[in-house]
Amino acid sequence: MKIGNDIYTILKRNNTIVWAMALVTVIVSCFSLFVIFKVYRESQQNMFAINDKGALVPLVKLDEKKDRLKQVQANMDYFVSLYYDLDGYTMKEKKEKIMWLVGNKPTEIIKDRDKKGYFNTFLSITGLVQHAEIQQNSWKISSYDAPYDVSFVVHIVRINGEAKEFYTSTITATLEEVNKNYPYNPYGLIITKLSESIKRLDPKVQKEEEQINAEAVNQNE
Repeated sequence: MKIGNDIYTILKRNNTIVWAMALVTVIVSCFSLFVIFKVYRESQQNMFAINDKGALVPLVKLDEKKDRLKQVQANMDYFVSLYYDLDGYTMKEKKEKIMWLVGNKPTEIIKDRDKKGYFNTFLSITGLVQHAEIQQNSWKISSYDAPYDVSFVVHIVRINGEAKEFYTSTITATLEEVNKNYPYNPYGLIITKLSESIKRLDPKVQKEEEQINAEAVNQNE
């Protein structure tokens, strides 16, 4: 201390610094205790698991992601019902609704098929109907998080009177999250990439597969 300085002023300034440091220490300590308590509560209320990217997440959050994947599947099931499950009465309405589910590139693919007469076939041939169903054990989804890369196989039967034609379509698609728009886009997902590989099946082979599937179902019951 230099001669001539007021000792009381210096002591007061030091006292202020000490109180400020003490206050900061108390705040940091309280925040640390809060974080520790929060982690403890989460560890007591949630079990943790490793997700597909190697990150540690609470099972509650993982369950939410699994529920979202169910919505992804439901969205694609809705897409299949609009794109493949057709008849002359509902074709026009479904062709309009499907455009709410797809982005630019898939729109080009669907419009190209439309120009080639895919949809109009159900108007020109009286009584022609087509039914489609996703093969549930064919589902593949790349991630719990968007964008979702999915693939699956669709069984298709086209019926004209007593005549039946059988097809399979292998679908691959990428879905991204958007705002939900009821009733046009109820799941808040849009298909940004889409490809399909359609193959016509031999009716005899199809009947054999249906018989095998029916026997498998009976055994499970």
